[in-house]
Amino acid sequence: MKKAILFIIVVLAILISGCVYSDTGNDDRIAFDWNITEDPDGEYRISGFLYSKSWDQNNTIHELRVLLYDENREIIFEQSQDRYHTEDNKYMNISVNEKPKYIVFTSPSIWESDDILVEYYVLTAEGHYATKVVSDPESLPVNLPAE
Repeated sequence: MKKAILFIIVVLAILISGCVYSDTGNDDRIAFDWNITEDPDGEYRISGFLYSKSWDQNNTIHELRVLLYDENREIIFEQSQDRYHTEDNKYMNISVNEKPKYIVFTSPSIWESDDILVEYYVLTAEGHYATKVVSDPESLPVNLPAE
């Protein structure tokens, strides 16, 4: 009886500690750890780190773009990066005159890969941003510009 209880405790400890690896089938997830502030002039500043939640697979994403959209789903800001390596954190600092409704990251490399999920952000009616996740551009609530 004591051995069975000890065995159960050891198994639970291993599971809780994260020592058991489980492949979800989507190895990388592009995410943005960020905040948004409004300065006295009414300009919005978005700053933070683009990063990847990765399971031992590093990808190079070419022609990465961050797109900000307004309530009408029109692009209000676009910034391109030459390339992004998923093992790196990339600091971004953006200033815009309008609080974006949608914040989206895109690249042909992302959508051509079966192993990458992308987080995008939507301004809710309560005034905070909700995080959503997609694996293909057709699932986005906005239209992406032509490459």
